[in-house]
Amino acid sequence: MKRCILLLILLAFSCSNDKEVTENNPLTAVRLIPGTGETGGCSGVLAYSGFQDYICIDWEDENEFAEKYIIYYSDAEDGEYSEIASTTEKSYQIRGLQYGQPYFFYVVPFNSTFGNGPQSEVFKTYISQKTNTDEFLEISDGRITSFDVSSTKIYVLTSLGIEKVLEIFDLTTGAAISTFTNMAFNTSNRILVNSNEDIYLVGNLGKSISKFDIASNQVINQLTSEVIIDNVDINKSENQIYLTKEDGTEIEVYGANFEPEFKVPLSQGYQESRKFIVGDNGNIYVSVAKEGTNSSVLEVITKEGTVLNSITSNPWSINEYPIIDSSGSLYAAFYSGLNDEVFLYMYQLANDIWEFYTNYGDLPLSDSVFEIDAGGNVYRARTDIGITIERIVTTD
Repeated sequence: MKRCILLLILLAFSCSNDKEVTENNPLTAVRLIPGTGETGGCSGVLAYSGFQDYICIDWEDENEFAEKYIIYYSDAEDGEYSEIASTTEKSYQIRGLQYGQPYFFYVVPFNSTFGNGPQSEVFKTYISQKTNTDEFLEISDGRITSFDVSSTKIYVLTSLGIEKVLEIFDLTTGAAISTFTNMAFNTSNRILVNSNEDIYLVGNLGKSISKFDIASNQVINQLTSEVIIDNVDINKSENQIYLTKEDGTEIEVYGANFEPEFKVPLSQGYQESRKFIVGDNGNIYVSVAKEGTNSSVLEVITKEGTVLNSITSNPWSINEYPIIDSSGSLYAAFYSGLNDEVFLYMYQLANDIWEFYTNYGDLPLSDSVFEIDAGGNVYRARTDIGITIERIVTTD
């Protein structure tokens, strides 16, 4: 009886020569698994493969009738898609791609009797420009605790055993400009600078932020808290200080001299262990735990607390160190189990694409600090044994 039913189904489909998706087509959409390079036919090759002219994507398929898979692509998500290849495998390397170009792909299962199955979700990638990493500057003694960049300078908080000093370098050449010593540095673990080049020190075991004046070599103002200040960032276009406190449910915003301005409510599930960041347009990027999972989404919210967007694509769900440039592009470092490597990605807001930016090899992510200048150059330093600041620039 079962053989008769199957035969009737096959005869019904064989009566049509239409290879498009038919009403009774049993084929279902495959599930793409891009990005990791750790499993499947793409083992060893990332789907977000910057500096290479190829990528690789895997997919899962429960169709027992699929004879092959057809890969389509476009240079715009809503553009016209063309067939570029077909394969009987459940993975495919796509070669001959152009640098600086976004690409959009989907996969369709095919059976000679049933025709095409439904298309998969669209996979987006970007073949990034090549970059060059150099040891931009090296401190003369001690190790780097924290640093920040202004439009013209790099400010480095350097530990010399139990004492710390502030060193200032030229942003263009890396040449040393000046060095300052002050007792306030010794209890500080982070330095931030606004567009006026006002200097702020987070210290006292995370319970204070001090404003430091270079001209007088003194702390001229201070904000204290009874609980730990978890995260701090500066809106450099408005010179406002944004901070969250331990177990807090809102972001507190202050002026350049710590005058209270407003508060921004946070979504349930805000992860205080992760940094929030503020863009020059005042939008805030906040990590929020996904209910029932170990991953997270990145919510983009306004000063009023309105959620504009939720970025769910990897690698955000597994990274902890985001930075943002003046154009609103988001950079995020994360650790990959593939060869124990640390990668830096850039998220393109315009195309909603994560772009592979650079590979840091086996350096520890937990002891890395990232900053970015107005020109989009990324800087990185290690805080465990670091004596150098690396600069990553895009090359032709």
